[in-house]
Amino acid sequence: MADVPAGERRETAGVTTRLIVAYVRARLGADGVDALLAGACDERPVAVLEDEATWSTYDQKVALFASAAALLDDPHVAQHIGRTVLQEQVGAPVKLLLRTLGSPGMVVRNIARAAAKFSTNTTMTATRVGRTSATVHYRLHDGYTPSRFDCDYNRGLLPAVTELFGLPPATIRHTACQVDGAPECVYEMEWRRRARLPWRSRRDSVAYLTDQLATVLDRNESLQTTMADLVSAQDLDTVLHAIATRAAEAVRAQRFVLAFVPREGAAMEVHHDGFDGDVAARRFAARMMDGTLADDGRVLTADVASARRSYGRLAALFDEPGWFFPEERRLLEVYARHAAVALDTATALQDARDRGATSEALLALARSLASPGSVTEVFERLADAVIAAIGAQQVTVMSWDPERAVLRTESSRGWPAAVTDALAQLEIGEDDSSSLAQMLLTPASRYFHRATLDDQGLAAIMDGFGTEEIVVVPIVVAGALAGVIAASRFPDDPALPPADQLTARMSGIADHAALAIERARLLEHERAAVEQLRRDEAQIKHMAFHDPLTGLANGRLFNEHLAAAVARARRRSRPLAVLFCDLDRFKNVNDSLGHVVGNQLLVEMARRLRSCVRDSDVLARLGGDEFTVLLDDLSSADDAAAVADKILDAVSRPFVVDGQELRASTSVGVAVFPGDGDDADSLLKNADTAMYAAKARRGAWQRYDPAMNARTRQLLLLESGLHGALERDELEVHYQPQVSVATGEIVAVEALVRWRHPTLGLVPPAEFIPLAEDAGLVFHIDSYVLHRACADAVSWAAMGLPPVRVGVNLSSRHVLQRGVVGLVAAALSSSGLPASRLELELTETASVQAAAVGPVLAELKSLGVALALDDFGTGHAVFRYLDSMPVDRAKLDRSFVAGLPDDRYDRAVTTALVGLAHELGLSVTAEGVETAEQAEFLIGLGCDELQGFLYGRPVSADALVGVLLEVVGRGAATVADAPDPASVVPS
Repeated sequence: MADVPAGERRETAGVTTRLIVAYVRARLGADGVDALLAGACDERPVAVLEDEATWSTYDQKVALFASAAALLDDPHVAQHIGRTVLQEQVGAPVKLLLRTLGSPGMVVRNIARAAAKFSTNTTMTATRVGRTSATVHYRLHDGYTPSRFDCDYNRGLLPAVTELFGLPPATIRHTACQVDGAPECVYEMEWRRRARLPWRSRRDSVAYLTDQLATVLDRNESLQTTMADLVSAQDLDTVLHAIATRAAEAVRAQRFVLAFVPREGAAMEVHHDGFDGDVAARRFAARMMDGTLADDGRVLTADVASARRSYGRLAALFDEPGWFFPEERRLLEVYARHAAVALDTATALQDARDRGATSEALLALARSLASPGSVTEVFERLADAVIAAIGAQQVTVMSWDPERAVLRTESSRGWPAAVTDALAQLEIGEDDSSSLAQMLLTPASRYFHRATLDDQGLAAIMDGFGTEEIVVVPIVVAGALAGVIAASRFPDDPALPPADQLTARMSGIADHAALAIERARLLEHERAAVEQLRRDEAQIKHMAFHDPLTGLANGRLFNEHLAAAVARARRRSRPLAVLFCDLDRFKNVNDSLGHVVGNQLLVEMARRLRSCVRDSDVLARLGGDEFTVLLDDLSSADDAAAVADKILDAVSRPFVVDGQELRASTSVGVAVFPGDGDDADSLLKNADTAMYAAKARRGAWQRYDPAMNARTRQLLLLESGLHGALERDELEVHYQPQVSVATGEIVAVEALVRWRHPTLGLVPPAEFIPLAEDAGLVFHIDSYVLHRACADAVSWAAMGLPPVRVGVNLSSRHVLQRGVVGLVAAALSSSGLPASRLELELTETASVQAAAVGPVLAELKSLGVALALDDFGTGHAVFRYLDSMPVDRAKLDRSFVAGLPDDRYDRAVTTALVGLAHELGLSVTAEGVETAEQAEFLIGLGCDELQGFLYGRPVSADALVGVLLEVVGRGAATVADAPDPASVVPS
């Protein structure tokens, strides 16, 4: 390297001059740039100064800094410009290389090598490099006058090193200065230690990877632009010169040399950039080609070779050793491969000037493939290019699928329409053709003639398509087969060009295709990686703030929206409301029908809730069957009431889940800002409290009232005590008589459970049964009542009392369990009660699920017990199932009896229901009879039995014995002369 003269002084890289121009233009516009050049006495065009591949002298740089400082009246302008060197999209190649070093300390250790990318007439070294500090020495070489602008530029550049790694700028102390006479400038650096590596935080990792991908894409775009420029050149000399001058797009260096051998035996041509004259460049190129060049750290070399041929070597060099990064060798090799493909195009163009169509086709293909596209687009363009370039009649382009190990057709030209569809479906496996198997091992061009072909598989394919000759050229990407180009001829077609000439032309096209496929795959991978990062980030964010089952907001997101809405409402003095919704008896669905059905019901519940609110309202699922609604910016509290009514109506409509119809209801609690709470926590808590108050009414909504807190505490007390009620024998069974219309006798009693709480006294079932259902205790309560009722009925018979039928309620959840049959059988067996004297009362909620309960009811009937349908008429859905259900009796709901005989609606409905039941062969028992007028009307309709306060209130088993004895003592009482209710049975 001693024979390389200084030549034209290349002391300051184009990054610096570009940044000076950009800084002035941003503040003073284009006129300011003109003034900058005039003040620096720099006659070069602005475009030259803005080209990062253009180097300047030290004096030119200082003159530009001085002119900028004068124009902007800023003595520290160099420091501001230095701060921008490593910012995003500025000096991307150097920035990428520096980031690969891993830490600020590693960058500082390599400071001499990095600094040479910006200036070669200075030396920068580092000592005492630690994890958070270092000392940097900077010396301007002899023969130059030190400048304050150099110092300021360093003071701007050095702090930016830490920003490459997501840290704040380093602090700099300039402790010695060459301008002041010191032998060198000394900078003391300190920076903050990183708490953790960037990839340990997902958010930082996404930003880090996105930044890296942007830098790689920027470099790839730069190389693609260079490639497009190279292949667009019209003569070989232009291409060769462009390769040498544009090599700085890949590697930043002082000088570049391209040694080119046009053809075997031809003289070497030399193209260079940065040398002052051809002599030194030629001398250097000769040593590079004959292998006598010393490896002293100042030179990087790469072979300029494509799959088609080797053209020579390309070198990048500095005047001083040790200024290249290891990664730059790979980058120069990539650029050399690009240059080789450009030379393929240029040499083919020069060799084939007399073949205009061929040359134009190759050039068009190279240009089209220089721009990134999909692999499918590459294969489509190849077929057109081969037809134009070689004059073949039929061309087929096939891709290799390594997973399925087959060649499949991607595009074809020139084939008859009759075989085009068959050709499009053609797939060839390595077992189908010995020639293909050989090509997989050794990708090389091959010529086949049907008359001499010994590959039976390929012969069959040629016979099938009627072809006589085929020339097949492989497309090789990264050493592996990516596809093939096949040119073929029918027997009557003109002859193909000579095989060697044909394969040479097709191989050139295949080389272009290989590079285009490689580039397309890289871009697709990069795009997919960026898109995956975006999707991952969006998915993680969505998962953190949304319910995975319904897709609604979760509690965390709802609380954020609620806090923000309260702040807005407080500023605007506008009300807002929080609605707390809870599905009634949802646990029944999960226990009886399974969690899959339960989840489907929740999804449908979410959809119906969404239909009841505005797009601007926030709907969330907190978990389980709990949903919340935020109604923002209301006109008045009445708006919240209207929404609550819509929700109740929407949920009351039947749900069809998994092919079966379900009935559901919800309880809604409402809290309105500011009256029911002036912050997010209190609003949500009070809406929850109101919801529990609404639970007592089932399928209702309730606005918050402070008095509810006491009620909530009572419910908690009940729920806590209920778990031990059975163990402490606190449950009791009371009985209410049912009187026969025909005889006036007490023919049956209904067993009703009561809870005698140690402190609250007698708790009615409406208070604790819903709690028992939610707590999963209703099975135990049903079992207790069934056994107790059967035993009491047997004891009454033993006393000689008239035999009465005893009716026992079974919850809907219990009926859906096949174990209920065994429970009933055990109760009958252990008590000795005849099955004919036991009647099981089923709620309509269970009966509408006829498909599920049908087999259970049939087994119960086989025991000999009677079945009654309780709450008859409260829901229309049951009517369609009645004819197929083994039910003996319908119990008319008390809600229809209350308005008799005066209410016209109750009269009409009651008349219809009694008629329907009789038409279906069912006996009818009317509940809730309290007046003689009601009894008279019901008797007139043909009711079979009556039950209500008119004939007796529910009493304990012992009290019922007295009632039965009293009735026996005075003889059978008729309905017509029924005594006063209070005198029949004690209340």
